[in-house]
Amino acid sequence: MSKSAYYFGQSILGQVLRLIPSKIIRHSVKKTRSDFSVKKFNTSAHLKTMCYAVLADVTGLRHVSDGLMAMGSKLPHIGIDYVAPKSTLSDSNAKRTNEVFGLIYQGLYSHYQHFFSDSSTVAPLLKHAYAIDSTSISLFKNILKASGRKSKDGIERGGIKSHMQVRLLDEMPIHIQYTAGASNDHDFLKDVVLQKHDIAIFDKAYVDYKQYAKWSSEDIYFVTREKDNAKSTPVKERDLPDDKNFDILIDEEVLKTYNNSENKPQNMLLRRVAIYSEKHKATIVLLTNMFHLQASEISLLYRKRWRIELLFKQLKQNYPLKYFMGDNENAIKIQIWCCLIVNLLITVIKLKASKNKMSYALIVSVIRQHLMSYIHLINYLNNPNGLRIAFKKCPKSKHEDDTQTTIFTNTT
Repeated sequence: MSKSAYYFGQSILGQVLRLIPSKIIRHSVKKTRSDFSVKKFNTSAHLKTMCYAVLADVTGLRHVSDGLMAMGSKLPHIGIDYVAPKSTLSDSNAKRTNEVFGLIYQGLYSHYQHFFSDSSTVAPLLKHAYAIDSTSISLFKNILKASGRKSKDGIERGGIKSHMQVRLLDEMPIHIQYTAGASNDHDFLKDVVLQKHDIAIFDKAYVDYKQYAKWSSEDIYFVTREKDNAKSTPVKERDLPDDKNFDILIDEEVLKTYNNSENKPQNMLLRRVAIYSEKHKATIVLLTNMFHLQASEISLLYRKRWRIELLFKQLKQNYPLKYFMGDNENAIKIQIWCCLIVNLLITVIKLKASKNKMSYALIVSVIRQHLMSYIHLINYLNNPNGLRIAFKKCPKSKHEDDTQTTIFTNTT
């Protein structure tokens, strides 16, 4: 392999940021007027600065500014023509609306949605399925209202909840909202984006029978877990499947009573499926308004909800979501949006470099360690050993330390 296949005229950081089409930024800026009366540090520079902070795992504003300043003449290659000092970056995080970053994320998802779908190998059953859940991020109490019990040290810590609707076809968030940690999860159900015959999958924290009834009238389906103390009236038992792969204990139709918006009692017919989980050594009881699927398919749908938990784990393990570069709600939301934007970009890179099937965490590590290296990222990820072969073919410098070269080229 030739050296030119692995060396590129743009740094790895530039290659990642180049995946953000400028038209998406322009559209988002125009819609939110986020650059109104801004002279130097515009939204594009702000976005790329914060993406650098996420990729470099930098947790301080001064370190972000100093790190970019040290790049010198390389900055134009990554699309940054102005490095904001600490004070300017802090003011922008506090004052520039976080909505523009949310719009950029949505624009990027729409831009790459077809690419995600084409790369997916999930079952057809998941084409219209969406997992819904939230993850909490701990903060100081004076930023957002505290949630839960006091810790052992007696200090109440606030929190921000990131509510997500994840499309299971490509395992990417399509709709995101942020609330204080003390807010109720089920409020998010009113804002999820669903169409006719879509399937919403969520756990028992999202109990809202009025919303279930509304979805049923609109031919929108759901699968959720029944609360342990929930009451229901049995109406009809359904035949149990002869399937050894699924331990279906109960499959029945039940009536649920709830109060409508006028506080009048109403009955709703739902399907109740009880499954024994060998993994958890427990019985899981599911509720759904889908009467046309097999009980095993309903069980499978709920099991796939676990993918949203893996997404939360991926975000928290790979990106700086424990330390925030701002002490206000807007700055925190901007940082979370930029983590999601970087997550989407690296997912695109992972799909493009699918030949080697390198793990997501390892790709993040490679990018983080070599942000300013001029290596062709996709070619390297597809065949890392090819770079070592190309390096061996390079003529040695007269002043090169032969010992160090031997150590590098023999590294496996």
